[in-house]
Amino acid sequence: MIAKLTKEYICKGGKPILSEVDTDIFSIKYFHSCMNCDFCKDDCCKEGVICDKNDVKNILKNEYYIKEKIQIDAKSFFKEVFKDDDFPSGKATYIPKRGNACIFINKKGRGCLLHSILLSKHIDYHLLKPILCCLFPVSFDKGLLCPAPEFNKKEFACLKGDKSLYDGSRDEVKYYFGEGLVRELDKLRDSIIK
Repeated sequence: MIAKLTKEYICKGGKPILSEVDTDIFSIKYFHSCMNCDFCKDDCCKEGVICDKNDVKNILKNEYYIKEKIQIDAKSFFKEVFKDDDFPSGKATYIPKRGNACIFINKKGRGCLLHSILLSKHIDYHLLKPILCCLFPVSFDKGLLCPAPEFNKKEFACLKGDKSLYDGSRDEVKYYFGEGLVRELDKLRDSIIK
């Protein structure tokens, strides 16, 4: 069910702007303890990710934080830039894959190397990690807060667990959209899930 929000909620950076929520984010459960998982093999990172064109420029501008662990070939970025009004610049691109997963996947362990490198240097990962990665397992599309597309696949490895998509991403939603949105979503969740 799609529920209208009482107002529009604007993301840090100006976009996306949310006006609706797919209430499936309250009922779909998933395995929340990502780094304790021993069965998914980072399935959510297999396709790379769409991000604002300026996010990639920011990553490349700050590559000195990550170059010791991730060799970035700037030419591999910006292969395709397309119009997308959900992003602040109005243009999006793909973080490319290297082999069979995102360029930032930790091939010698688990998870996102970009995330772990920034944490190890005491740098807020939100500064460089794409918003769709941070918000996962929720996503956005044309003003709608919704389940990430991976959850439409019946075979997706994370589709087992005890935490809702919203509860697992609540802190990230709050970070990007503010306390007002999570208060409204909490009330909506509580009215639906009894």
